[in-house]
Amino acid sequence: MHQVNKILVLFTANMVASLIVLLSTTAVFAAPFAYITNQGAHSVSVIDLANNQLVDTIAVGKGPAGVAIDGAGHRVYISNVDGRSVSVIDTATRKLINEIAFDIAPVGLAVTHD
Repeated sequence: MHQVNKILVLFTANMVASLIVLLSTTAVFAAPFAYITNQGAHSVSVIDLANNQLVDTIAVGKGPAGVAIDGAGHRVYISNVDGRSVSVIDTATRKLINEIAFDIAPVGLAVTHD
């Protein structure tokens, strides 16, 4: 039997506000974080939930909307509706590490164990 990871899928349509996904990491100095899409600014804000402080803003593709986190908590995937892409963020460095192009406008995301 395969292990089932907890997956959060967010579906949005033309959101200008934020979407929040919580991630609890297990690193020694880590705390739970929220990743919030800033659709008009083409970025993702990272909030440290331990002290409710903005700790980073990461530039991503155009029109970020959906957010999904891998089961290990190492990668955050952001769907960019206007940019027709998915941005991949490394949670340890809070850096954009990849941009995956699509012919369509991705919105909802899901990450599987395998």
